Amino acid sequence: MAYLSLVAATRGGDVALVSPYRYSRLPFALVLGFFLFNENPDKWMLLGCFLIVISGVFVLFLSRGKKA
Repeated sequence: MAYLSLVAATRGGDVALVSPYRYSRLPFALVLGFFLFNENPDKWMLLGCFLIVISGVFVLFLSRGKKA
């Protein structure tokens, strides 16, 4: 349901505003993978996830600054 809502928001809204929320599911997937599937991420995977999430937050702040 959440993914369908995200797709609908992407179609109807500003992509720069919606795209950071697409990357917010990454930490939840890491936690679920750790607890449900006993996966252990290595340092490169965690670094990549961190860069993706931080870039999404950065885009969110940039898009809010332009509209003000």
